[in-house]
Amino acid sequence: MSELLYPSASLYLNTQHIQLYNGGTYSATLTDVDNLRGSFSTNGQVLTFKQLDFRLILGNLYDQYNEFNMRVASIHYSTGSQAGGQAQPDFWGVWLLRFTGAQLLNQSYNHLLGVCTDQTPLVAGNMAHTTPSSTSGILPSANIVSFRKPQNGFADMTLEFQNIRNVT
Repeated sequence: MSELLYPSASLYLNTQHIQLYNGGTYSATLTDVDNLRGSFSTNGQVLTFKQLDFRLILGNLYDQYNEFNMRVASIHYSTGSQAGGQAQPDFWGVWLLRFTGAQLLNQSYNHLLGVCTDQTPLVAGNMAHTTPSSTSGILPSANIVSFRKPQNGFADMTLEFQNIRNVT
């Protein structure tokens, strides 16, 4: 019954869909990929899912509303390790969200640049693990990202991990 009071839509994004597009092969090393479905670089720290069809994702909601709230339910990933003397702070950081084609309503202020940016923080966490390439996940608590629907129905969504040293 709650779906009638609070209509919602779901979106599931998976990096394998980018890798496997058009006959591509899966690689756990997340080597750089760029195709019509998306791209990722820097060992998967910058992920872009291209041309998401928001008319299809939102269904009837697309025509009923102009603004939407998005909540991230979970992030699952293959963990890093402190190999080669890499510092623990490299694995603590924040995932940022950026839309191309849809306007974020809760922008972030960049103190260094003195301007609002086109990205917003999603979740902070530790991506390190004692076992390299093991599966792990984050179940964030309250996090809402508000955005206006893309006028042409399509938008690219970029997720970027920045560690606490502020480097990707």
